[in-house]
Amino acid sequence: MLQKEQSREGSHLNRSHRNLGLDFARTAAIVVVVVSHLIPNVTDWKLSPNAISAYEYMGVAGVELFFSLSGFLIGQQIIALAGEPSFRQLRTFWFKRWMRTLPLYYVALITMSFVTGLWDIRTFYFFQNFQPAFTPDHPTPLVVAWSLVLEEWFYFFFPIFILIACATLKLSAIRITVLVAVIVIIGATAARAIGQFYPQIDPTFHAQPVFRLDCAAYGVLAACLYRSGAIGSGKGVAIAALVSIIFACAYGVLFVGMKHQEFWDATGLNYWYRFMFPIRWTLLDIVFAWLVFTLAFFRGTHFPAFVAVAIAWISTIIIFNLSDPLSTHSPLTPLRGLEFWTNL
Repeated sequence: MLQKEQSREGSHLNRSHRNLGLDFARTAAIVVVVVSHLIPNVTDWKLSPNAISAYEYMGVAGVELFFSLSGFLIGQQIIALAGEPSFRQLRTFWFKRWMRTLPLYYVALITMSFVTGLWDIRTFYFFQNFQPAFTPDHPTPLVVAWSLVLEEWFYFFFPIFILIACATLKLSAIRITVLVAVIVIIGATAARAIGQFYPQIDPTFHAQPVFRLDCAAYGVLAACLYRSGAIGSGKGVAIAALVSIIFACAYGVLFVGMKHQEFWDATGLNYWYRFMFPIRWTLLDIVFAWLVFTLAFFRGTHFPAFVAVAIAWISTIIIFNLSDPLSTHSPLTPLRGLEFWTNL
């Protein structure tokens, strides 16, 4: 029975390779995030509050799509780790993950630290999210890295949870992975639900790793479904992908509406607003995890992931160098970085 399951899993292993569908998702996420930062910060367009909210949603959607895509891709490796649990496999997993993300991150971080003159030791250890994020009172040289912080914490803790589960339960690799993902999702959602009722808590606590440890867990669940072969490719997959995109766009309209008190008054949903906050990301993550799952069936030539990530970081540096808010608070000159070192 075990050999049969391993054979079935092995037959789907090649699906984890980069393909046209997944690269489309990666490209779409990059474009959406870049545009959401570019238009409001760089152009002199007179944007209405609704337009600003729409661009904000684009940024949120792009980041959540990244989370789901990341979870789907590393989900294949997580399942492999659950199949052969060992500390050696864990170290290999961490090494592969960090070699794909840390070099580019530190290049961008050091560059922006010199450019802005803002140096924060916590950014080198991914602890910058444990403070009010996105506020002028707590500036960081690379504020957009908050999402990478969440992913790095997920990369670190999720496989540890897998090894603990493997040591205590005798289940298949896929079932272990599904169980851990569900527990993480329930725990993080419950933490957000509890945290929102404490007025003294950081208003941007949703960016803290403890409350968003489930950021990529939905993508991992999609990887388990894909790896199991329970759903095959076909015309229905294309329709499902289209439905996911339509739902994401419709949720964007809802997102803009929820920015206004009139929306809650008109719908009579004021009481339910408190329940919306903990799951506002959950809804998007479910949709995008399903979208990534469906796009994975569209194979073809691929665009190297390293190049795509490099484009994202380069675009980030360019955009924030052109950004009015950044230039207002910190003159954009490498001399600011040199001043920091000479004043030590």
